Amino acid sequence: MNQFTATSAISSGRVISAWDMAVTCAYEADRRGMMAAAARICGWHNAPDIAQDVFLRVWSHPDAFDSTRGTLTNYLYVVTRGTSMDWLRFTTRQRARDTTDIAGRSLQTDADPGSEIDARERHDNVRRALATLRENERDMIYAAFYGHLTYRDVAERFGVPEGTVKSQIRRAMFKLRTELADAA
Repeated sequence: MNQFTATSAISSGRVISAWDMAVTCAYEADRRGMMAAAARICGWHNAPDIAQDVFLRVWSHPDAFDSTRGTLTNYLYVVTRGTSMDWLRFTTRQRARDTTDIAGRSLQTDADPGSEIDARERHDNVRRALATLRENERDMIYAAFYGHLTYRDVAERFGVPEGTVKSQIRRAMFKLRTELADAA
C-alpha cells in the first residue's frame, strides 16, 4: 500500500521518516497549485488555510494514502478538493443559519424586549420592500444575497450577461433603499 512507511532518513541527528520527507517535499512543490485548486472552490482568502489543513491531514494519516491508486501529488489534490468542498458546505450551512436568524427567528438575548419588536418590524419592512421589485430583480437579489451566489453564477442561472446582473441588482438595491427610507 504505502511505500513510505517503512524507510527512514537521518537529518542533522534526527530520524525523519520517508513519509515525512515525501509529504513535505510534495507539499512544498505543489503548494501553489493546491492553493489555486482550493481558491477555485473557496476563494483566495481561504486557500492558504485549506492547503495547510490538507498538509496536516495527509501527513498525520499516512495509512490513508494508497500508492497503487496514484501519486502522492495527485492524492494531495484529491484531498485539497475534498477539504475545499467540506469547507464550502460548512460555511454555506453557517451562512444559511445566520441568514435565518437575521430573517426573523427570535434570538434569545437579554436585550430590551422592544428590540425584538423592532427587529420583526424591520424584517416586515424588508419583505414589503422586496415585494415592490419586479420579479426578475427580486429573483436576482434572492439568488445573490440569500443564495450566496456571485454575479457570474447569477448570470449563468438567469442566462443574461454578468453586466446586466450587476446593473439590475444595483437598480434593485437603490429601489429597496428608497422604499426602506420611506418606511422608516
